[in-house]
Amino acid sequence: MDKFTMKLIIILLSFSPTISFSQNLVTGVGGTYGSAIDSYGINGREYVFIGKHICFGPELSYFPKTGITAKSLVELNFTGHYIFELTEHMGFYPLTGLNYSIEREIVEGIGEKESGFGLNLGVGIHYRVKNLFPFMEYKYILGGLSQHLVSLGILFSFSKKKKHEE
Repeated sequence: MDKFTMKLIIILLSFSPTISFSQNLVTGVGGTYGSAIDSYGINGREYVFIGKHICFGPELSYFPKTGITAKSLVELNFTGHYIFELTEHMGFYPLTGLNYSIEREIVEGIGEKESGFGLNLGVGIHYRVKNLFPFMEYKYILGGLSQHLVSLGILFSFSKKKKHEE
């Protein structure tokens, strides 16, 4: 990774300790596939809830260079969800947000960089097991570096359950 990418990752991670004191925090990790880069990557995300159904926050996806391609890609997203509870444990959510993508490619020994802003549009589903939420998500990045993304992962809820007073 180059210095710019590392700085962006550090900036995103610096929000984590501040948000971690929130009682409505969800942090997640997972794998993701990008259609335009034709590669698998890793994804990290952190969301804050407003009420019971709305959450938003930053996401970071990294697609390293592989034998398939001489490209690497970093995607920074700020995404919001509205969660529809289908059952006590299962939720469905449409999502939308902003994207900034940075793609690096080596062509004949020369590094080329392309970047662009875009819009996230997609849907996802999760299944709650105590404070864990396995999820599956489809997202389309509409913009300069458009592509389809499919992600699988797990979210960890740090919310504290309130005891009911009797």
